[in-house]
Amino acid sequence: MPGLGQAVVLVGGKGTRLGELTQQTPKPLLPVAGRPFIDYLLHWLFDEGVDSVVLSAGYLSEQFEQALNATEGYGGRVRLVTEPEPAGTGGALRHVEPLLADQFFLLNGDSLFKVRLSELAGLNADEPWIGKLALRWVPDVARYGSVVLKNRQIESFTEKGARAPGLINGGIYLLKREILREINQLPCSIETDLFAPLAAQGRLWGLEMDGYFLDIGVPEDYQRAQSEIPAQFGGNLA
Repeated sequence: MPGLGQAVVLVGGKGTRLGELTQQTPKPLLPVAGRPFIDYLLHWLFDEGVDSVVLSAGYLSEQFEQALNATEGYGGRVRLVTEPEPAGTGGALRHVEPLLADQFFLLNGDSLFKVRLSELAGLNADEPWIGKLALRWVPDVARYGSVVLKNRQIESFTEKGARAPGLINGGIYLLKREILREINQLPCSIETDLFAPLAAQGRLWGLEMDGYFLDIGVPEDYQRAQSEIPAQFGGNLA
C-alpha cells in the first residue's frame, strides 16, 4: 500500500497565551501525560501513512533538535529546519522549499485533529486545484470564522463574529508545491493572505471531516489534553 508522502508541521510559534508554560519550552514540546505533545502528533501522522515529516521550527528550536536526537529522528523520518525569523506560514514554507515534495500535508504542531488523511488525499478535485482542506462542523463559528462550501469546492471564507453553526477550517491542508508561487511578499499567512483569492479562483476544495480535535494553545485546553490525548491513543504508543 503506497504511503501518503510528506507532512510539514509548523512548530515555530511562541505560544504566548500559555504564559509561563512556554517561556522556556516551545508549545509542541510541552508535556502531556509525561511525553511531549508533538510525540503524539508524529505517531498519529505515521500511523495514518505519512512517510516523512519536516518540522519547521523557530522559537527555542534547539529543544526540538534535542527531542529528535532522543528518538533518533523517528528512524530518520523527521527532518528539522529552523527559520531564522518568523515570517508567517508562507515564510515557513519558503524556508523549507528545498525539501518540499510536489504535494504535502501542512498542519500546526500544537493541535490534533484525528481524521483519516487518506480520505482528504482521495477527495476528487478538479484541476487546477492547489489545496484540499479538512473542515470541521461546529455549533458556533463566531470565534473562528466560517467556510462556505458548495459541492466540495470552497467558495469563500467569512470573518469571525456572526454566531451560527457551520464549517470551519480544521487546520490540516494537502497542498501542491506550486502554492509557493502565490507568495509575493513576506511575512505571509497562507490562511489570511492566500486562501481567499485562491478560493475565488476555484482552486481550493474542502471535505467536512469528523475526528477528535484539541488545540493546546490555551491553559484550560492544555489541562484537558493531559487525560484526553492519551485516551485517544489507548496507551498504545511505543
